[in-house]
Amino acid sequence: MEKILIIEDEQTLSNNLKILLTENGYKVYQAANGLEGIKMVHEKNPDLIISDIMMPGIDGYQVLEIINSEKKLSIPFIFLSAKAEMENLRTGMQLGADDYLTKPVKASDLLAAVKVRLQKHKNYIKQQLKAAIKHSAPGKESNDTVMLRLNGKIELINKKEIICVEAFGECSTVHLTKGRKIVASKLLKQWQAVLPEEVFIRIHRSTVINVKYLDKIEPWFQRSLKVYLKETEKTFIVSKRFAAKLKGHLSI
Repeated sequence: MEKILIIEDEQTLSNNLKILLTENGYKVYQAANGLEGIKMVHEKNPDLIISDIMMPGIDGYQVLEIINSEKKLSIPFIFLSAKAEMENLRTGMQLGADDYLTKPVKASDLLAAVKVRLQKHKNYIKQQLKAAIKHSAPGKESNDTVMLRLNGKIELINKKEIICVEAFGECSTVHLTKGRKIVASKLLKQWQAVLPEEVFIRIHRSTVINVKYLDKIEPWFQRSLKVYLKETEKTFIVSKRFAAKLKGHLSI
C-alpha cells in the first residue's frame, strides 16, 4: 500500500483529503504544519507528499527545500494551495515540486495527479537502476551478498548490513548500517526469496527486519508489538498477524 503524507493546517480539508485517498487504497498520514510534516517524512517515509503552501512557521516552500537539501530519498511532491498566481506556480516548480493544484480541487483531478506522480516516480527509479547496472561491473551476487544501487553505483552489499526492508508498491526502501538508506526496484516477496529466513523475519505485510539488530520490544495496541532496531531511530510495528511468529522465533 502506497503511503501519502498530507501537510495541511486546515483540519477539515486535511480530513476530507484523507478520506478520499484512503477510500482509493492509499495509506494516509497527516501533519498540521511544516515542522510536523518534516518530522513525519523521516518517521513514515511516504511515497508522495501533498502540501499546502501558506502555513504558520515553516511554509510549504521551506518544507520542500529542506527535504531536497537532505538528498536522502527523492519523494514526489504536490503543492495544494489557494494561491494560483503564476509567480507562485513558478516558485514551486523551481524548487522541485512535481505538480501544483489549486483549491478547491476536484477529487478526480487530485486522484489523477497522485496516480501519475507515483507511477512516474516508479518509472524513474527503474530507469536509474537500469542505467546504473548498464554502466557498472560490480561482480556477481552470492549467498552472502545482494546487488544494490548505492550513491549512483551498483555495489555488492553484504546481507548482514541490511537492518530492515520496507516495501511500497513495486519498490522497497532498504535500511542499511551506518545510516544508509536506499530505494530498490524489488518486491517484498523477492527480498524474502534471497534473505536468509532464520535471520530476516516478516513483521508486517510490507516489512521484513533483521532480528540481529533487535534492540527492544514493547507491547502495542491489540496484541501487536513495537520493535526498536539498532542503528536506526525509526520504530516498527509488528502486526498481530506476525507477532506470534516473531515471539516464537525469539522464544519469548
